[in-house]
Amino acid sequence: MNLISFTIGWAAGCAVPAASWGVWLSLLLLGLALIHPLLRPRNASRISPNREIGNHLTWILLFSAVPLGSAWQQSRIPRPAPEDLSRLAPWRQIQLQVRVISDPVAVRGAWHYQARAELGVFPQPRRLAGKLAVIQEADNASGPNEPATANATVPKRPRYGDLLLLTGRLRQVAGPRNPGEPDLAARWSKQGIFCRLHALRWQKLASSTSKFDPLLIASVLKERAVTVLGTGLAEQERALIGSLIFGAAAVPVARETRELFADLGLAHALAASGMQITLLLQLVLVAGRACKLQLSVRLILAGSAILLFAAMAGFEPAILRATVMGLANLVAEASGRMLMGIRALFLASLALLLLQPSWISDLGFQFSFLATWGLLTTSKLLETMLRRLGFYCLGVSLDFWNSRLFRWSSYLGNHLLQLLVCPLAALIWCTPLQLTVFGQLSLWSLPANWFASNLITLLTYLGFLLAGSGMIFPPVGAASRLLLTPFLAVLQFGLQWLHQLPGASYHIPPLPPWSAIAAYGGLCAILPVIARKFPPLVTSVKDQRQLIERDVTPKKLTNHDYLRLFVAGMALVIPVIDQLWSRQAAGVLQLLFLDVGQGDAILLRTPHGHCVLVDAGPRNEYWDAGSAVVLPALQRSGCTHLALAVLTHPHADHLGGLLSVMEKIPTSRVWDAGQPYPSALYRQFLASLLLTGTPFARAWQGSSTEIDGV
Repeated sequence: MNLISFTIGWAAGCAVPAASWGVWLSLLLLGLALIHPLLRPRNASRISPNREIGNHLTWILLFSAVPLGSAWQQSRIPRPAPEDLSRLAPWRQIQLQVRVISDPVAVRGAWHYQARAELGVFPQPRRLAGKLAVIQEADNASGPNEPATANATVPKRPRYGDLLLLTGRLRQVAGPRNPGEPDLAARWSKQGIFCRLHALRWQKLASSTSKFDPLLIASVLKERAVTVLGTGLAEQERALIGSLIFGAAAVPVARETRELFADLGLAHALAASGMQITLLLQLVLVAGRACKLQLSVRLILAGSAILLFAAMAGFEPAILRATVMGLANLVAEASGRMLMGIRALFLASLALLLLQPSWISDLGFQFSFLATWGLLTTSKLLETMLRRLGFYCLGVSLDFWNSRLFRWSSYLGNHLLQLLVCPLAALIWCTPLQLTVFGQLSLWSLPANWFASNLITLLTYLGFLLAGSGMIFPPVGAASRLLLTPFLAVLQFGLQWLHQLPGASYHIPPLPPWSAIAAYGGLCAILPVIARKFPPLVTSVKDQRQLIERDVTPKKLTNHDYLRLFVAGMALVIPVIDQLWSRQAAGVLQLLFLDVGQGDAILLRTPHGHCVLVDAGPRNEYWDAGSAVVLPALQRSGCTHLALAVLTHPHADHLGGLLSVMEKIPTSRVWDAGQPYPSALYRQFLASLLLTGTPFARAWQGSSTEIDGV
């Protein structure tokens, strides 16, 4: 009957061409069907026939929701209106009157924000509509050709709700032009943004329409909180503590810090997510209990606090998912009911997807969902497994486990075990998606998560306390340097030390999507077997009676369990074999011209995977083409070693990115044209060759070499 219901539901789901939302929902429900024995009562034989029919109808309805979800997604896809601003792009010089609708963020020396077009001023007045992404230069250089209406004092920073007059270049949002680049066109089009304005001149016409706008209040509070936390701190430390609390989308960090966290598998630490929501809830509830407030007042304060924090963090999908889960738990506590974590997770995800179906393809939402799913379904299983394996190895009986002496002495061990299994559970479920999207893996990811989790939790608690008290009593901000600097220094030193170890960052060509599907299918298949083999331990007499009644003693594996293990093993091993086979299989000669803006970057890949790089684009104070464009392209192409690097001439737009590439990828030899050029960047390049001992030669007219028959 299970097979029949699954077949009927799957056929209903495939009745119409499913979009990405429908595909992901199908895979999610497939995983639920595989782990259904975990959620089903042990005494399944006692279930009445009517209830069993109801369960099958539920599964059929769930799978039938796939075409409905696809149709709903198609109806929610934004499309440019006839008067949309994007229909004018590209336009070399245009003057617009816009309203800022997001909190501006400083990136690479410019303000980045979203705005809503209201009026076109130049080349002809017209009423416009639609949203656009704005890159506003931080320094305004007034020129002789500047329109008279734009001559005004340059504001230091635009705010949410400001009415601005912008002059600049209007362009349509382009898709990815290099391997490994994010698809900004697809991401912004889901938000209704189809064009981008590079503003060179601007004027502030008016402030926000209302001083009591909740988003404006949240923006001002976030700015004040970051200012309080950054009192007395260096610029990098100020950005790091702001990013750890509010997320990198609200407070960007330096490129080096972002790469350090990403290489060690800690990119989630720089994105505000459920951890900040959970810690804030605990802090508010504990403070309310200490002040002896009523339960209803405490819950209202906690709900208001997480809503305000979500607005300060920018309403990212991961934050919204955690906020909805937190509010659902508060409502359940207020009504005196118990809400299961898995049920809260699915209710929150379903509510958000109904609101905006395109979030199903948002990486932040996907990683947040998988990490939370791992914590709810796998962390307790891992804890039980490690406990039982430890008892089996030490020969410790359950009677000793029940003794009061052991319970008191194991308090510290329980805390350490929680720190061990929580990052491991999240890592297990996030790794397949990470390898599919980024092709990046760190051998020290788990130790880095263990090391950083406690420090980040402590810094988050201190940040909330200092920011909240500092906005009320400003002299408290002076304590930020004394309280935050030591922990930030320990965090940075420990991560940098781990980053220097071999295997800190290992890149492979991204796995195909079917590999991630197979990996998750294997995980779902193996979970019921582990649950049968490692049931929960007895911790008290009451639990022992319940244990006997529910019959959760360890059971012997059946043939069906061995079949599940075989399927899981094949699902996890086949992607690895495919990756190794594709590396050794002979291909064709590839010549890839990378778009780095001003300058060149050319990659030649021989049939057997040997790589030659000619130039690597520019490098300046705000942007490095080597780390932003060339390295992702090399990693996505499977180039872990350069057989030859060629520098055509030592100008910054050809040489700059080569320094970053050679820092990350070993290079056998380097060719240079030998052109004398007195620049600090070129001297740094030559010094790095001498320090690393890389063979260096001057290429003459007619010089040639043979690599893999090419």
